[in-house]
Amino acid sequence: MAKNIFGNRPGLENMNLGITECTPVNLEMSLIDENPKNEKIFNMSKIDDLAKYIKEKGFYQPILVFQKENGRYEIIAGHRKYRAKKMNGDRTIPAVVKQAPKTEGERSYQLIMDNMQSRTLTPIDTARSMKELSETWIQEQREAGNLTGKKKDILAEIFHCSAAKVSRLLRLLQLDDSMQALIADGIISVDAVSPLYPAEGDPDAALQKHVLQGINKIRENDSEAIITKKDIEKLVACYKTVDAGKTDSTEEKGKTVNPKATFRKITKNIENIFELEGYELTEDDRETLKALAEKIDHLLNS
Repeated sequence: MAKNIFGNRPGLENMNLGITECTPVNLEMSLIDENPKNEKIFNMSKIDDLAKYIKEKGFYQPILVFQKENGRYEIIAGHRKYRAKKMNGDRTIPAVVKQAPKTEGERSYQLIMDNMQSRTLTPIDTARSMKELSETWIQEQREAGNLTGKKKDILAEIFHCSAAKVSRLLRLLQLDDSMQALIADGIISVDAVSPLYPAEGDPDAALQKHVLQGINKIRENDSEAIITKKDIEKLVACYKTVDAGKTDSTEEKGKTVNPKATFRKITKNIENIFELEGYELTEDDRETLKALAEKIDHLLNS
């Protein structure tokens, strides 16, 4: 954790963003707008479950809003509750009206901080929140001279974690949207996807597509299955084995090959395919393996 990243200026907990509390009021839902950034940052799935719960148990915690210059209101926290009430056909909703933010950065800060206090964020929620704050609020505060230090250190201070964890979470945003959704739903952990990252650059799109197909096959057999790092490693190994079979042999000309090491690698990767429960070969996989089998047969009979 970085030391004194705020210099001699007020820390985050002491900075006055003009946020005040007041007694909840019932607002017409037709006068309330959602923050368009909310759905881009936070998981908005299973609203129907929340709507059913509110209908059965009642609604107790008010949403948080601020009044805009045009007289309408914008939600700070409570987008899921707002949608659930709307789904139930309600026309009014209890709300606490806070002071409007003065800048776009403060608007993002209010949205993220209040959601952090009122709900449990998924790793993807947190990563997107970090990215949004980095691009808006932190940038504004640094330009105003209110914050000093590296952005990752500032984010680590805000989210009470290490700078290394900030890097790991932000890297999740390099993954395919479908992969991010699986992480958000708790089907894959943050650590489990580490085999997808190359030493340099962004994750390979074709590799992710292959891994997603494998995950879908696993979950077809067991809808409650949680995908582990070992599962991902096997799917990656399977992809590399098949992909290696598609490599033009002319690319290998002039290279020094260690036959024993190559055979060991091929054998290990094929064993990984057989050990991967629930994975079924695609037609492309089968054609590639058939071509590889023909080459092996040629070697054995030459």
